[in-house]
Amino acid sequence: MVALSGGLAASAADRHGVPSSAALSVSEVDALARMAQNHLQTRASMVTAEHPPLESLRRSSLAAATPSMADRAQDDFTKLVAMGEAYEDLDGGYTKAVVDVSVVDSSVDGDTATLRVTEDTRLHHPFTAAEVAEGAPEFEELSLPHTMKFIRGARGGWLLASDVADVGVGPTPSTQLEAAQ
Repeated sequence: MVALSGGLAASAADRHGVPSSAALSVSEVDALARMAQNHLQTRASMVTAEHPPLESLRRSSLAAATPSMADRAQDDFTKLVAMGEAYEDLDGGYTKAVVDVSVVDSSVDGDTATLRVTEDTRLHHPFTAAEVAEGAPEFEELSLPHTMKFIRGARGGWLLASDVADVGVGPTPSTQLEAAQ
């Protein structure tokens, strides 16, 4: 699910002659938020037992990324799959990931748009309803701010160019590879 905060307008001047008072439209912010949600859902799903096949990602979720971002994400996804397998060996791992994204702020500068979003993720454990009723955790939950940049591609559509998670202090969330990502 994607949620938009009110008043998300961004000013910019781009090389296509749009005046500096131009802003991302509500539909553009919504489209970028859906791209952010898709990326973060895919990322979180990589640590689950039922993760998407790595081979198919270039044709699906990574098709809307710059080549360098697609390469970075593919590398991250491969490492996250290995982490998920280690979690599974350790304590059963996660069965599924559910990701919601809330847009905090948006801005645009020429052909670069920036979204600040909050990722709210639930990583579900493999416990039965009876085990959960007896006190086993149903899921691990995390809330993580991200700054995501998009660039306008040659055909005019937006491409994900970067995703920087603000992991702050404390343990690294299960969907991140290291504290300074």
